[in-house]
Amino acid sequence: MTLFDLADVLGKDIIIRRYPNQKGRFVAEFDHCETQEYKGSGVLRSDYGNGESPIEALNDYASNIKGKNLVFNAMSESRSEFVCPETITSLEEI
Repeated sequence: MTLFDLADVLGKDIIIRRYPNQKGRFVAEFDHCETQEYKGSGVLRSDYGNGESPIEALNDYASNIKGKNLVFNAMSESRSEFVCPETITSLEEI
């Protein structure tokens, strides 16, 4: 399963940003998503992927969220959680 497959299963958007004046730095993350090291942890953090291209940022993000609990819309009534599979694989070129 790739990050795109996971996004399709969850019905979630992936945000890719390019920052100006940072030597082509791209960042990737799920929209409105925070992570927990394990389900039930009291600590939410914002994980993201960095790269010099969108594909590098997406692959870095996938490796950063492997096995973590993904929490969408954490502070709302529509909060949902999903444990990211450890078997998530890298993407090829977009």
